[in-house]
Amino acid sequence: MERGYHAFYFLLRGASDDMLKKLFLTDAKGTRKQWKDFFYLKDGGDLSEKHDVDGWKEIDDTIKNLKFTDEQQDAIWRCTAAVLLVG
Repeated sequence: MERGYHAFYFLLRGASDDMLKKLFLTDAKGTRKQWKDFFYLKDGGDLSEKHDVDGWKEIDDTIKNLKFTDEQQDAIWRCTAAVLLVG
């Protein structure tokens, strides 16, 4: 199984519900969308939720350690979400 685009999976499973709502990655009821809902990911296969949550934490910690501002972090995740939504 090949799972390219790991940051997408990490975002969908690791980010907070509030962040996903802000990024339009929830449905009308506020439930987080799943990786299978996106064209780029639907054939990628599944790994454990823990894997993706841990991956999210690692990316989030790295971005913070690199001293990105809150605005820069928001821009990174808005762009990432936009790619998912366009696909």
